[in-house]
Amino acid sequence: PEDITCIHALSSGMTNRLMHFTCQGREYLMRIPGEGTEKLINRQREYAIYSALAGAGQEIADKVIYLDPRTGYKVTEFWNDSRAADPEDAAEVMACMKHLRLFHEQKLRVDFRFDLREQLDYYEALREDSMPFADYELTRQHINELLARAARLPREECLSHIDSVYDNFLFVKDAKGNETVRLIDWEYAGMSDPHLDIAMFCIYAYYDQEQVDRTIDAYFNGACPDAIRQKIYCYIAIAGLLWTNWCEYKGRMGVKYGAYEMRQYQYAKQFYELVSRLWPELPEPCDAKPEAAEPALV
Repeated sequence: PEDITCIHALSSGMTNRLMHFTCQGREYLMRIPGEGTEKLINRQREYAIYSALAGAGQEIADKVIYLDPRTGYKVTEFWNDSRAADPEDAAEVMACMKHLRLFHEQKLRVDFRFDLREQLDYYEALREDSMPFADYELTRQHINELLARAARLPREECLSHIDSVYDNFLFVKDAKGNETVRLIDWEYAGMSDPHLDIAMFCIYAYYDQEQVDRTIDAYFNGACPDAIRQKIYCYIAIAGLLWTNWCEYKGRMGVKYGAYEMRQYQYAKQFYELVSRLWPELPEPCDAKPEAAEPALV
């Protein structure tokens, strides 16, 4: 204990509390799970995710020193010379999408999924009868339509980050002063459609339709098929309702995200309207089905 000094709290994320400390001249970050997190995060799964990432042969994520799969306490190296991505900087967004695609192309696999429909049902159950929006039931019906539509569109599955927001993309300087990108905070990750990660980036950044399209084009180098763009629009609406329910549950734990929750609910409504207007006809069912998850790499 006497080797640990300079302990102080950092600005916490939406899920956890963060503590910075120094030990024998090196800096570290300790994550302490936040209120109600035990109902949101499976720490055994998070441990499996970091095991899979360690076997990828690529420097994709944060450097974990310690992770307790029972409590969720985690210690990582603290990158002093680093910064979060700027969602308004086109070059940085391009770098984030390039890194995201590099991660997806590893096609890592674990033995559990992040299923949008199941998670939406689960978060609805967690928040019980807490919901401030009078037209929620109609919005949920619309989201059910988009879930069915997305299932008809081309998709595959691999390990996906799910919480791929710009705050989780860090630009880190190496010993030579060159910046590289790292993607941190893998608590929600699981087998899913990797294109969901693009949607998650967009809705946290509060992007409008034009910015969403630019982000999609950055990921696909300007060659995104129309069916995939339609699917990502569906994911934006679905994820908006997902995080609306997440916010309501966190609100029951005493943590409020009023403006953020409102924006997420608006995504659910606005992008449903966009999909309905831009693609009025249902797509023909796609024959390709996601592959079954395989055991985690360790």
